[in-house]
Formats: sequence, C-alpha cells, structure tokens
Amino acid sequence: MIYFQIQDENGQILAENMQGFSRRQELQNNKNFSEYKGGIGIRSAYENIENINIWIVAENEKDLLKSSKIFKKTFNIYKAVALDVAKRHMEQISAHAHVLNTLQGQIRQKIQGFAADSEFYGETYTESVSKIVKLVEQNKKAAADLICYLQKRTIDMRAHLLGTEVIYLGGQYEIKSVSVSLRRAILNQYTPFISELENYRVKMRFFFEDNCEVTVDKNMFSLVMYNFFSNVVKYIKSDSEIYLNYSSDTKSLDISMVSLKMDRKELTNIHENGIRGRHAENLAGKGMGLFVINKALKLMNKPSMNISPNYEKSSTENGLTYIENHFQFLL
Repeated sequence: MIYFQIQDENGQILAENMQGFSRRQELQNNKNFSEYKGGIGIRSAYENIENINIWIVAENEKDLLKSSKIFKKTFNIYKAVALDVAKRHMEQISAHAHVLNTLQGQIRQKIQGFAADSEFYGETYTESVSKIVKLVEQNKKAAADLICYLQKRTIDMRAHLLGTEVIYLGGQYEIKSVSVSLRRAILNQYTPFISELENYRVKMRFFFEDNCEVTVDKNMFSLVMYNFFSNVVKYIKSDSEIYLNYSSDTKSLDISMVSLKMDRKELTNIHENGIRGRHAENLAGKGMGLFVINKALKLMNKPSMNISPNYEKSSTENGLTYIENHFQFLL
C-alpha cells in the first residue's frame, strides 16, 4: 500500500489517504523513518518544497522497499502531483478572497456615497447613533436604498461562503430537512435581484397556493435559488416574465422563462464546473451557477435540475438568441 499526505504551510491537509495508516502519529513525530526486511515493512520520505509538506509511505510494497531508485522515482511523481494540488488550492482561495474583498469594497463605497465617515462617527457610540439618526431623517429614501443594498450584499456574501462550503466541503455538510413555505423561500432569494430584473422589465408570476410547503434543507434550497436567480439576471430576455408552477402530486417545481439559448449537445455537461454554453461566451460569468445548484441538490438527495428547452419558440435581441426554457426541480 502507498500512503501520501499533502499539507500547506498552515498545517491544513490538502489531500491524503492516511486514514488507513496505523502508524500515522509516528510519521508526524519522525518525518523520515523506515524499517523493512525482505519486502515487508515500511519506507517513508518527507520533503518541504515551496512551503508545502509532502509525505509518502510505502507499506509492504516489495519493489519500493528493496529499490531506492524505484522509491525515489515514485516519490518524485507524488511530489509533482502535490505541487499541482497545492497550486490549485491557492488559486481557489485567492479567487474567493477576491470576491469577498470586492463585495466589501462595494459596501464601503455605497456607505460613503450616502455620507462621509466624519458624518457617521462621534466620540461616543451614543453620539454616532445620534448622527446617523439625523442623516436618515434628512434623506429617508437614500437611507432605505442603502439598507436594501446592504441586505443584498449580505445575501451575496452568505451565498458565496455557503457555495464555497458546498463545493469544497460538501461531504461534511449535515443536511437538516424541514418544511418551508415554497413561495417565501423563493422570494427570499429573488429579492436581492429585484432591482436588476425591474430594470429589464421582467415580472415573476406564481401559479401555486401561498400555503404550499416543501421539505428541504433551508440553506441548500436558498443556495439553489440564489444561484438560479443569479443566472436569470445574466441570461433572461428583457420585457419578459418568469412563470413558477408547482405540482404537489409530483413534487415538481417548474420555472419557465425566455432566456439564452442552450444547444442540445450542451445540455449533457452544462452542469459541470466552469462549463458555459457557446451563446454565453461573451457574457459575464464563470460557469459556476448550475454546478453549485446541482451540488446542493445532490447533498439534499434530490435529482439534478432538468433543463427542457422549447426550440420552437425562438427570438433574437441585440445579437443574442433566446428560447423558452423550462427548469424543473423534483423536491
């Protein structure tokens, strides 16, 4: 058996299969130890390169135990893979840190657009509150707009962090299914995008009762709907409507709209990480939305979202092709 472990400079394990190695603690205490005879025993190697700790342990592997040359070649293969894993890990961290820094910067910019720091802060908390009350009273509409904006950005941050958890730590997430109002759960994630959709003159219409309930994990369903409407804003046709139908008999939620065309051959892998349809190549996005949606659905033991395009209903606007798309969720 060959065991390995890749660890970053902070001690976080990036990849490993050491769980089945009975002498793991001994390896941590003595990074290089070997004891073997006649192809039976243990041979280990450790190296720190570019702030990455790499271990490899060969247990009862006759060729690796008897030949230093073969063992060294094997270690070098694992070392090359380890550096690629670490590089990918750091790229992912940097990407998510960039998003959070961007959101933080946007929030600060919005607050400063409402009032300068000096207008907010006093020498005491009471004085600061008094100043803010005065600012709000003088411009209630701008204050209300600021609160709506902060609410949207708070939801953005929560969705981003939860999405990161689902992508990288999904197997460790504990599902807690409860009964929730379907309409309210959808509106909670639709609300942050209302302003943008209103600018596109898009309306949403429900075709099920207000008291309709579904059993889902609240966080995962919120993540599904957030990423869904995040895609809607990018790809829906202006001056159109979103229709939501729910069947209690089949527990099926069907959301239909006129949105960007997806070719038939693209539907098989459109849910994969980083995959985007050719009609969306020049639009903003990284191909993460549908991937996160399906990861969250899988964690809830729900089937993948099904996409059913109606190619007979097609139109063109600003050089983009739109069709009637149906998105189905079995809840």
